[in-house]
Amino acid sequence: MKGFIDALLLKGLWKFKPIHVVMLWLLLAYQGWMASPYFMYYVVGAPEPGAAQRYVGMLRVEGEGSRGNAGYIPPRYFLDTAEGELEFHCGYRPRKFTCISRLGGHKKFLGQQLEIGYDPYWGIERVVFLGQPPLLEKFSRQDQAFWLETQLKYHTNSLAFFIGLVLLYLYFIWQAIEARRTGSPTKQSLK
Repeated sequence: MKGFIDALLLKGLWKFKPIHVVMLWLLLAYQGWMASPYFMYYVVGAPEPGAAQRYVGMLRVEGEGSRGNAGYIPPRYFLDTAEGELEFHCGYRPRKFTCISRLGGHKKFLGQQLEIGYDPYWGIERVVFLGQPPLLEKFSRQDQAFWLETQLKYHTNSLAFFIGLVLLYLYFIWQAIEARRTGSPTKQSLK
C-alpha cells in the first residue's frame, strides 16, 4: 500500500516534489470542473425541459459584457422577486454566458416583469415576458434540449485538456511503479 501511495505522489520519479503533485491535482480538479458539463449531460442526464424552478420578478442587469484575459465576461443578471434578489446566469455553471439571446435583447425588457425557469448548475431554461404577446414565450422543449447540447461545445477544450492531464498523470504513476519494481535510479533530471 505504501508503494502505491508513493507512486501516486510520484516519489523518487525525476525531480518531482510533493508540491508539484499537489499542483497537478489542483489543475486536474479545475479542468475536471470545467469539463463537468459533459459528465452531467451524458452520465447524470440533463434535466427534463420545464423541470427547473420558476421565478417571477423584475429584470435587472449590472455591468456590460467585456472581454478580459479569461475570455468573455458577461454582465450580471438579477431578478428582483418577492422573496428577494436572485442572481441568474445562462449556460452551464463552470462557464457563464450572456443571456441576451435568451432574453431577446435584455435592454428593452429592463424593469419589466418576467418569469424564468432557472437551475443553479444548468442555468436559465425558459423565459416568459409577462404582459407581452405570447410570441415572446421563448423556446419549446426541443429548443431547450438543443440549447443544453449545443452549450457543451464551449467545454470541449477543457475536456480534452482534462483527459490529457489524466493520461499524463497515469503515465507518471506507471513510470514510478516501474522504477520501484526494477530498482533503477529515478533521480534523473529531465534534460
